[in-house]
Amino acid sequence: MTLKNSKAKRVLKYKKFSEEMRKKIVQEIQDGLISKRGAQKKYRFCHRTLYNWINKYSLRRLALESYKYASPVMQESESNKILVDKVKDLEKALNRANLKVVALQTIIEVAEKNLKIKIRKKAGSRQ
Repeated sequence: MTLKNSKAKRVLKYKKFSEEMRKKIVQEIQDGLISKRGAQKKYRFCHRTLYNWINKYSLRRLALESYKYASPVMQESESNKILVDKVKDLEKALNRANLKVVALQTIIEVAEKNLKIKIRKKAGSRQ
């Protein structure tokens, strides 16, 4: 048997996953229990399949679908809740970024004092 024939006979068999299993895999990824790549290796499926499942079963999509069919009064409260959650997430991200900036500035100051090396770039200098 030649190399060509051996490659031609090797066929990847994909598993059929139940809807509950698909939702469970997407939930594991969203909870941070497993990475996307880890899920692909563990359950043996294509990355495109995973992205299709995430689009179909993600919590955000389900929330948006329920938002479409909710009553107008519920839509306002749900949209406010979503906005409040988003603002909280953005505030947390901003606080983390500010802490990172402070930490990096402190590291630069300590390095400049201890090593006596100018790390900061002076304004107006040529590149």
